[in-house]
Amino acid sequence: MAVPEAGEESRPFDLIALDVDGTILPDSKALPEETRAAIHAVAERGATIVIATGRRWRTAMDVIEPLGAGDYLIQSSGAVVRRVATAEILLERFIPGAIARPVVEMGRAHGITGVWYDMPGRTRKLHVFGSLQEVESLRRYASRNLAAFVETEIFDGLADAMELVFFGEEDRLRAFQVELESRYAGKVRTMPWTNYAFASLVLEVVDHDVSKGAALEWLAKRLGVVRERVLAIGDDVNDKEMIRWAGQGVAMGNASQPILDAADEIIGPVEDEGLATYLRRTF
Repeated sequence: MAVPEAGEESRPFDLIALDVDGTILPDSKALPEETRAAIHAVAERGATIVIATGRRWRTAMDVIEPLGAGDYLIQSSGAVVRRVATAEILLERFIPGAIARPVVEMGRAHGITGVWYDMPGRTRKLHVFGSLQEVESLRRYASRNLAAFVETEIFDGLADAMELVFFGEEDRLRAFQVELESRYAGKVRTMPWTNYAFASLVLEVVDHDVSKGAALEWLAKRLGVVRERVLAIGDDVNDKEMIRWAGQGVAMGNASQPILDAADEIIGPVEDEGLATYLRRTF
């Protein structure tokens, strides 16, 4: 029988994956002190903290730095896994340019605007195929970091896409999603979601093998952590796979219905600091 490492017998999980928006952060985007303290307490017990988010590196660090915790980052809904301390990329799964280009053109044909997230280490820009001003949700989305967005009409200089995000009228996005899933089945994954700041539907597209769940499974194996010792907590569509894969999958009380259905347990909503309450009780 393996001998537990120091402190292992006093903690129920070794690897803790936490979503950001809607899980750690409420709609106000202000980090609750109780949540910060609870995550620190878990880390002090020796658990490895993974921040798993749809955000990219820069915007994820806007949360990780004030949080003061996080050993690994699963970013862009699972397209990239990094070591937080060094920013080293451990895993990357991108949409090949030969697929991303016609997908963007298909979006144009549906009258919606695509945003191409360039790969880390290249331009670090978000290339907008259309106008930033035409779609209100995109205008709001870009306003948080306007300097990162570049309007373009051509693919010159672009290789693969970390992800693609589409903005436009909901009925057009839905029709585009149906055609995309038909024409590129087995090539890409689509994730429609609604963010409070955008007040409308947004369609995220990633490589077919990308998910927070796949990234978490890969990281757990790399670290030698068995599935039963993994806890995952989230609230939205891109959290479903990691909640299903983890030994204990937990949904926030504010989670969308598919996440509630997938979870082993449902806890308090983010506005009531449900994450802090759960972590204190569990650890």
